[in-house]
Amino acid sequence: MKPSTLRNIIIVVAVLGLIGGVILGFKFKTVEINRLYTAEHFNAVLMLSVWIATALYSVINLALASVLENQEHIISQLWKQSQTMTKNPDGVNSKMSLSAIAAKEKSGANGWVCPECDETNPTNIRVCKSCGYEK
Repeated sequence: MKPSTLRNIIIVVAVLGLIGGVILGFKFKTVEINRLYTAEHFNAVLMLSVWIATALYSVINLALASVLENQEHIISQLWKQSQTMTKNPDGVNSKMSLSAIAAKEKSGANGWVCPECDETNPTNIRVCKSCGYEK
């Protein structure tokens, strides 16, 4: 479920909770019995209880919608990163992290970047000095 859909549902539930609280307050009236008369009063405690429960429900679910939205953003960023492909000097495709790509752009003629550990190595060696990856 998309976060925007979830937010719309939460707004509808909040409005229904407010209306429902008022309706329940009128429906389940409190009864006051005295010696001389019996009186029914609007049940404000029930209405406030429904409103508080609705508010808590809404706040918790809005927080969950925010978490879902952030997860979608993170997943899209990871997907974009996984689509970044470069060619090794031996012609084999490998996935490289954004930091490795940035390091490779910085290093230029100064060396090569290991696709395994992102270490920048001198151009005259074929084995990574950090992890032992063979170029």
